[in-house]
Amino acid sequence: MTTPPTLEKLRSSIDEIDEDIHDLLLRRTDLVTQIGELKRTNNKGVLSLRPSREAAMIRRLIERHTGPFPVATLVQIWRELLAGQVIVQSRCRIAMFEPQKGPTNQNIIRDHFGGSARISELTSSDQVVKAISQDEAEIGVVPVPSLTGGDHWWVDVANESKRQIHVVAKLPFLRQQDGSAGTGEALLIAKILPEPSGDDITLLAVTLSENSKTDRLLNLMNSKSIEARLLAMSSTTEYDSKGLYLVEIDTFIAGIDQIRSDLIDSKDSLIEKIVVVGAYAKQFSLLD
Repeated sequence: MTTPPTLEKLRSSIDEIDEDIHDLLLRRTDLVTQIGELKRTNNKGVLSLRPSREAAMIRRLIERHTGPFPVATLVQIWRELLAGQVIVQSRCRIAMFEPQKGPTNQNIIRDHFGGSARISELTSSDQVVKAISQDEAEIGVVPVPSLTGGDHWWVDVANESKRQIHVVAKLPFLRQQDGSAGTGEALLIAKILPEPSGDDITLLAVTLSENSKTDRLLNLMNSKSIEARLLAMSSTTEYDSKGLYLVEIDTFIAGIDQIRSDLIDSKDSLIEKIVVVGAYAKQFSLLD
């Protein structure tokens, strides 16, 4: 008959596993360091941040996960790992604006980028966009736009002069609490191009060719099999007082050429201009 393992034996096995995990972490860090060196050699100054790859990686881990170990804790461990290894590859200064009372965005940043994150709190979203534009920070954290909110930082990002800046992620990636859209959430902006993760949302800034109700815009998009939702709008003289509309669609769009023929060049001619503000991986929800 097999003798059950003793408590001491079980603890010894755990110690061995801990050392194996640490050895693998060191090996992974060595590979990440090599990747960082290659990036710096081939394209100096590029931020070593790939939010879509990170999202795809975490989705894969969640899908293969079994047993009683909490999924949220698994994600938190990997987020710390990924954040630490971004720092290994390049410096990472974060500029944020906190629109609410209490450290909501700061908590979101700490959960996503770990305890070593270098965070500067600025007085407005416009200041965050400016910090990214002038390379005073590599990552910006701004509020999720809404029809009821008056924060129009996305208008500035949609300008031709700021086209290096894109929305690249929505935080937190793992949603665990009930709440209305945008509550306890934030968007990341950076001077990197969005990449597809396999399940994404694209943000479009749309200028209409005439004053029109927004339902015409959404009906046009939906008629082209583009599932669209209006997030925010801004009436500015810069856009000939016709207004600028921020729309999210349930797919990844790399550039305007993908939808030009369907929307701008359509017979309806409702849409005058479209700018891709950014794209990001859809959040993974534990509420479903």
